[in-house]
Amino acid sequence: MIATTAEDELRTVSDRPALESLRIKYLGKKGELTAVLKQMGGLSEEERPAVGKLANETRVKIEEMIASKESEIKKTLMASQLRTEALDVTLPGKRHKLGHSHPLSIVLDEVKEIFLGLGFSIATGP
Repeated sequence: MIATTAEDELRTVSDRPALESLRIKYLGKKGELTAVLKQMGGLSEEERPAVGKLANETRVKIEEMIASKESEIKKTLMASQLRTEALDVTLPGKRHKLGHSHPLSIVLDEVKEIFLGLGFSIATGP
């Protein structure tokens, strides 16, 4: 009963948070399967092994279904990520500017700009 409802709900899960909440719902501390195991104390000695075996088989089955669904979700996420992050290696690369101005040249250019702003002119030659 629990395994079939879990299987039905797993079919509709499409993302990791929903899968995790489903795992907690069935296998967590306050999950449905844990509640069944807690009620085993009230059963008779003859019924306990059968119920325990059934509960453990159900747990294993649910864990396997969750693991397979998780791998399916991972594959889907990877495929969508590969589609969105496609890299075309045939495109030309970005050119980087080679070299840089010397610090003294930068200061000299700034001084020239200041004097040109004051109305002076720059003369070159002997």
